[in-house]
Parts: sequence; C-alpha cells; structure tokens
Amino acid sequence: MSSSARPARLEALVAPLFVGSGIDGPARAAQLAGRLDRRAFLRNGGAALLGAAVLGACSKAHGHAPSSPGGPTPSTTTTSSVAARFNESDIKILRTLSSLEHYAVGLYVTASGSGLVKAPAVGDVVKFFADEHSAHGGALEGATRAAGGEPFTQANPVVTAKLAPRVTAWRSQQDVARLLYDLEEMLTATYVAIGGAFVDNSLNAAATAVSGAEASHAAVWGTWFSGAVADAPVGVDATALAVPVDGFAPTAGAVVAGSGV
Repeated sequence: MSSSARPARLEALVAPLFVGSGIDGPARAAQLAGRLDRRAFLRNGGAALLGAAVLGACSKAHGHAPSSPGGPTPSTTTTSSVAARFNESDIKILRTLSSLEHYAVGLYVTASGSGLVKAPAVGDVVKFFADEHSAHGGALEGATRAAGGEPFTQANPVVTAKLAPRVTAWRSQQDVARLLYDLEEMLTATYVAIGGAFVDNSLNAAATAVSGAEASHAAVWGTWFSGAVADAPVGVDATALAVPVDGFAPTAGAVVAGSGV
C-alpha cells in the first residue's frame, strides 16, 4: 500500500468502530489517521526502516549491496567498524522485539479466528493491525541477521505463557479487544523503555518510530474502550487506562530485553 493510500485506508477502517456510539465516527477516525499520517515514516515504512538502517550500515562496512530482510544471511565476518556498530546487546534487543511482534501476529490471528469478533469493523481492524505487526517482525528479523545474529522467528515464550490464561478465558468480543489493547500497551512500553539502548543510533531512531505505531494501535483500541462506544465493556473508565488515547505511553509493563529469547 502506498504512503498516500495508507492513512485513508486506516481512516476507512476505524470510522465504522464508532457507529451508534454517539461519537462522530468519521471525525474521530480522521483524527486518528491524521496522527498516524504524521508518523508516516513509521506506519508506511517504519518496519522497513529497521531493516534498512542496519542493512545499509552493513552494506557500507562490507562494501556490497545489502540483502533483503528475507534474503541470504550476510557474512558473519566483521570489520572493526561493524563491530563498533553492533554487539550482542543490540542483537538481544532485536531478538526480543521480533519475538514480541511474532506473538502479536499470533494473538491477532487467534482473535480473528476465534468466532468472538462479531462486528465486521472490529474484524477489519484486527486484520489490519496483524499485517502491520507481521511487517515489523519481518524487518526485525532482517535487522538481527544483518547485525550478525540469529533471528528469533517465534512468539515470545514468556509472554505466551503469561497471557495464555487470558486467551483461554475469552468469552466475548470485548474480552478479545481488551487483551489486544493490553498487548499494544505492553509493546508500546517496551519500545519506549529500550529507546536509546542500541549501540547503533540508527536503530534507536527506528525503534522510537515503531513505538509510535504500537501507541497508535493502543489509541484506536483505547478510544473504542472509552465508554462512549455502545458495545464497549460497561464500567471501563478511559481516564484509568494505562495508555491514554493521545498515545503517550509510560514504560510500566515493558518486557525486559532477553526475556524468553
């Protein structure tokens, strides 16, 4: 999807979430899509930025064209320049993040096939966000490979075990959406917490950008859960949400780098 089409697509998907809620759906969707559009470097290519930043660095250091994220594993022979840019700490963080993105994809796919997501509008957003997490995960794998590490291609086992009881306890569309919201909150907190932790500064910038993507997902679900939506869970207080719909995120609940990988 082109960069110009992406915000419009997101807006079209989000607006129906608010039908019958008392919220001006088109206006709220435009607000959310506009915020995401200002983060176009992340929403339209933030995942690719992760791969491109690290692949480009390796290409320059090795003097050859970069491989695609899904291409052959680059040579593990390093120069002092590459060694200075990448270390085991960077690889550990990249593997942790990719494991979380893979978990997110799996959870969204499980949600889609659960039979509990009744509203077409909710199902459409679920599929759209799943695709974006898949893109993030693929780029993180490419970045890990380019850094000389072994990509982590499975869902994070620690998070899987921790959240499995909540998946088993799903009984309604609201249960599903609430867990997806909490997942996005956790992802946002994790990306924010690792901000600045990479040895390679280009990865710090890319990770900060992707944190905005996760926050925007949380913003959509948080708005849906605001209490003004007709089929949102009764008693949910938007002011008590850990990630407000404006997208500012604390680091509480972040996954520590290296957990499960």
